[in-house]
Amino acid sequence: MPPAHRLPGRLLPIVAAACLGTGGVALAQTPPLGPVVISEIFHHPPDERPGLQWIEIFNRGPVAVDLSGWSFSKGVRFGFPAGARLQPGAFAVVVADAGVFAKAYGSNLPVAGVFAGRQGSKGERIELSDAAGKSSDWVHYRDRYPWSVAADGSGRSLERIHSGSRSDIPGNWVASMPGRGSAPAGTPGTRNAADRTNLPPVPSEVRFDPLPRDRPNAASVRWNDDDGVTSASVEYRVGTPQGWSAYRSLPMARVSGKTTAGEYAVSLPVPPEGSVVRFRLRARDGAGGERVWPPPQETVSEFSYLVLSRPERATIGQLQLWTQGRAAPAGASVRNRRSSRRPEESAANDLTAIHIPPAGGGDPELHDFVRVSERAGGWKLRNGKGQPLLGMHTANVIFESNPRWVLAEHLAYELFRRAGVPTPESGHFRLSVDGEDLGYHLYVEQPDQAFLARHGRDTDGNLYKILWYENGLVRQHEKKNHPARHHEDLKEVVAGLRDHRAGDPWSFIRERFDVDGFAAYYAVSQCIENWDGFFNNHFLYHAPGPGGRWEIYPWDEDKTWGDYDGASRRFDWYSMPLTFGMNGDKPPDGGASFGTGPFGGTSWWRPGGWFSGPLLANPGFRERFLGRLRGLCATEFTEEKFRPVIDALETRLEPEVRHRAAVLGAEEEPMLARFHADIDSFRRQVVNRRRFILGELDRAK
Repeated sequence: MPPAHRLPGRLLPIVAAACLGTGGVALAQTPPLGPVVISEIFHHPPDERPGLQWIEIFNRGPVAVDLSGWSFSKGVRFGFPAGARLQPGAFAVVVADAGVFAKAYGSNLPVAGVFAGRQGSKGERIELSDAAGKSSDWVHYRDRYPWSVAADGSGRSLERIHSGSRSDIPGNWVASMPGRGSAPAGTPGTRNAADRTNLPPVPSEVRFDPLPRDRPNAASVRWNDDDGVTSASVEYRVGTPQGWSAYRSLPMARVSGKTTAGEYAVSLPVPPEGSVVRFRLRARDGAGGERVWPPPQETVSEFSYLVLSRPERATIGQLQLWTQGRAAPAGASVRNRRSSRRPEESAANDLTAIHIPPAGGGDPELHDFVRVSERAGGWKLRNGKGQPLLGMHTANVIFESNPRWVLAEHLAYELFRRAGVPTPESGHFRLSVDGEDLGYHLYVEQPDQAFLARHGRDTDGNLYKILWYENGLVRQHEKKNHPARHHEDLKEVVAGLRDHRAGDPWSFIRERFDVDGFAAYYAVSQCIENWDGFFNNHFLYHAPGPGGRWEIYPWDEDKTWGDYDGASRRFDWYSMPLTFGMNGDKPPDGGASFGTGPFGGTSWWRPGGWFSGPLLANPGFRERFLGRLRGLCATEFTEEKFRPVIDALETRLEPEVRHRAAVLGAEEEPMLARFHADIDSFRRQVVNRRRFILGELDRAK
């Protein structure tokens, strides 16, 4: 469910008038509301496990129904066997996998059988037909507001509220309550927790201003109910970085329409500057039905808006996190308590983030009900569906022990982007947490399902993160999605790379890999001396289906641009060999096992990775890689093209270095001197590393 509207006065289309069935206009095609109806749907299990999908039906009539010949013919395929009967008030469940279902919910539930096909996780029409092929009920659910977002991949089902009201009304469905721990939720084969004898008022056309500045906020909603609305109110609370006020309630007055379909409005008072208002709507009908909207069990359980008329702007965007102490252990200050934290500790799902763009960058943005957790060096933010932060669903906001790293990593990603490699978004925020200013931080997008979708990749593909500290192919490739599929595709492609007896290896590589993408990735890694990015520090993606190719994405680019463990403070290492990362490459000292590095030799040397080793050693791929490297040195990796990028970063962040020194109580001049020295080292890298590469390429001719 989205938070506030993007524009004042815009509609929040909870239920279109044509879909209401209560005071609305009838559609040309509506569900028939037969004796047996679809009563609960588990369409998007957690961790993309389709074997957990199920559909529940309910006999709402007074007599038993012979289900012989009945079927699900749309969405999934299932035919009820001869002799199947459903008693009045009874339930039956059809499942994707009987064994998986029994393990999750128990073996004593009324399972009618196993369906074929899969329910669409993003939305689909499911239809139940009788033996004559006549529809008894259908529902076309979706994965976005006004349908429940909480039922989309979080382990919860869609429960029908009233079996005697139409199934095509989103307001007749709600997410089930959460399960215990990671257990899937829902009530298959039993009465829904949300079941009511009367459909409570259905809301539509919610209006309010997401940024009312210093004016009262006029909020309105259209309530629809055949029994007539007898009362309507709004309950609101005001938040600051320190916490939330108690709820206050205001009555809403009907300003147009009738009690069965009318618009109700209220003027919310002006809270203090810089605060956030959260509110929920409540209505009661003549039959005693009551609804709170948004539902309390939703991922976003309240509407919210930001009151910020005069934001202070900086040279970079600002990010305010309101954890109110719940995303980190308690302590005297944010800085102090972070020293005792464990990564991903004490994550909370209902926190607040406020983004204030730099001057000329637009209005402040509220990102409410975000999940915030601590991670090494900072915080991880997971934004709600449909409300990305600068295009990012999940963002890491970090400042690790070396200030050069927050510069180097962003510049590395910038070159990857310019080379056409799918790359996480990155940049810098001035960060405050619970009102405590922490100065500038690096932000980096997390490669995840939303990242894949943003780059036009099929999210049904497999995403892996490389873990250098593990042993073996499987353990070193952490599955980031679709865990039930294991690592079979990875095993198959690595075996193919190693099997030089089967056909032409170069043909195999061209068939299975995005050759241009891998060549660009390794070429950029050479330009920035990304010594840890050949066997580590990257993600792998395998597109689904026949012909699906492998891709590679950069990650964790802090120790680059001449930096490694033991590097000089001038970062004047420019000579990483062009054979680095390929099978057969040796440490520069000849492979002495007593060297300082974890694999012998100098500390920056690493053996080839599972993919880089055989790819870079293949003559056909190597020719493509070297050609891409020479092309980069003639286009993007030049003083003319990349020095302005470095200069702009210096201009943008110099005021932030001064600001960080002030808020940390540190001496400004030493921090500035180190900052400018780091910036100069990047300029030297472009000149000297490029000169080394071109010299090596010329000698290799």
